[in-house]
Amino acid sequence: MKETDVYFDDVEINDLNIYLLERHEHPLMAQTRDRYTTIPGTNGAYDYSSDLEPIPFDLPLGIHGNKLRTQQVVRDLKAFLLDGSGKPRTFKLKFGYEPDKYYKVRYSGFVPIERLLRTSQFVLPLVCYEGFANSVVKNDEITWGSTVLTFNAPYTFGHAGDGAKTFTSPGTTSVNVAGASITPIIHIIGTGTNVAISFGGKTINLGTFTNTTWEIDLGKFEATKDGISALGIINELNPDGAWLDMKLLQSENIINISGSGLNLTFRVEFRDRYF
Repeated sequence: MKETDVYFDDVEINDLNIYLLERHEHPLMAQTRDRYTTIPGTNGAYDYSSDLEPIPFDLPLGIHGNKLRTQQVVRDLKAFLLDGSGKPRTFKLKFGYEPDKYYKVRYSGFVPIERLLRTSQFVLPLVCYEGFANSVVKNDEITWGSTVLTFNAPYTFGHAGDGAKTFTSPGTTSVNVAGASITPIIHIIGTGTNVAISFGGKTINLGTFTNTTWEIDLGKFEATKDGISALGIINELNPDGAWLDMKLLQSENIINISGSGLNLTFRVEFRDRYF
């Protein structure tokens, strides 16, 4: 993989018969969306914080060949950018100079194309509505000797933390987050009485269960118990709603597992993200 490579859904764009021109826009930061109030006759403004807008990417691309070949490539590219209903679809955008991350983008805008005798050029406008880049691997896929990550990636040996861990008594496990704070998926298999999971100053209570499989997606606010929706159970056991705001923060996180009669395996699943 070269620094000049660009990938759409893990396909190098040269394989789509297009190529990236010498210069392109990859914003340092997305534009801010500021919230403030001004009062006539008063200097300055009252600041109510701000958020980041979606990230725009304007990729200058070229096509080699005569006008007939250009039109064939254009048709193929449109088929890639649109779904079967003719609507822009979301796909992964990855740059060779940052191979460990990708953006979820889709076509947004208008594309005039300059058709010359032997080559054509155009700017493809893409937008990442999430506003952040994703790691190409999940936390438990970061291993020594990985063929996906390079030594330039911002991970350290042991980044996966303790990984899946078995508990027969109350204890802790560690999880490392390389990017921004994240809402993970919690996986639990086993048995316990009055089981509770705590991190980031928040706790989720799971009550008592036997030979049970839990999957709790803190990002989507979803929970299943043995494959059946258990959102009602979670809300009943956690009336304060604190579990809705549980996050793993950047750097090392210590997770506490409490309860009695424990015989369970615990792990968290997430994909690092970067603003």
